[in-house]
Amino acid sequence: MSMGDAKRKAGFRESESGSKPDNKRKDSGRKNETEEVTTRSIIVFRDNGKLRKELLTSEAKDWADALQQVSSTQLRNFYNEVKTLQSRIEAANSLGENGFDRHEALIGLLKAKAAYAVARSESSRRNAYECLQDMICQCVDLSNTPEAFEHFCIFFEAVLGFHKGRR
Repeated sequence: MSMGDAKRKAGFRESESGSKPDNKRKDSGRKNETEEVTTRSIIVFRDNGKLRKELLTSEAKDWADALQQVSSTQLRNFYNEVKTLQSRIEAANSLGENGFDRHEALIGLLKAKAAYAVARSESSRRNAYECLQDMICQCVDLSNTPEAFEHFCIFFEAVLGFHKGRR
């Protein structure tokens, strides 16, 4: 999938000044209970070599809002998968191995698990599960170094905290 396709799928439209979220409704009808309008953003972990504060505050809150219809249990299950991978990487590192390289493929497997969750979701919650898939796919794609994977873990923890605080 090209970057343009990914941006369009994430709700962005091309403009003269770059990509901007497309907040326009595709239909002129009213929003009903089963339809949720969300603005998905492009996730960026670092700025000037440091983890971005906004990622863990306002952006994590926005993602938690978009994931309102995802059950706490399902979100927690994905978070637990990420934390398990983090523990495996740390354990391998403590044995003198390169834990990240050893488990990098399993990080990629999170994308397939997210796609499966979307396929199994109820139609009334499908948009929220697609947001979850989008978030996980972006984070997996960004997790190309051990430090970036740590940022993914921290970001997911922030999203989970805001999600739980909304319920």
